[in-house]
Amino acid sequence: PTFAEILGEDGLPWLENFDGTIDLLYLDANGGGKGKGIYLDMVRAAWHTFRPGSLVLAHNSVKSAQRLSEYLNYVRDRGNFRGSMNMVIDGEGLEVSMI
Repeated sequence: PTFAEILGEDGLPWLENFDGTIDLLYLDANGGGKGKGIYLDMVRAAWHTFRPGSLVLAHNSVKSAQRLSEYLNYVRDRGNFRGSMNMVIDGEGLEVSMI
């Protein structure tokens, strides 16, 4: 069966401790002093849950591009992700990355 679950949790500890598989991870967080810069920490915390073909969607990839530069460089590196594309669909931007 296929299902989706939306959670209101503190992202980093939850991702680090999750023992299942994540096929789609949507990031739209503000992590304390890091703000949107927490996205890379979240992807690294979730890495053990991904499988080939998993998708990571990161909101604010245009509006917060400077704050997300380390994250965007990481997901656009073919050594880390199969591919990544920036989509401007709402003025904020959405980076779509495939493991």
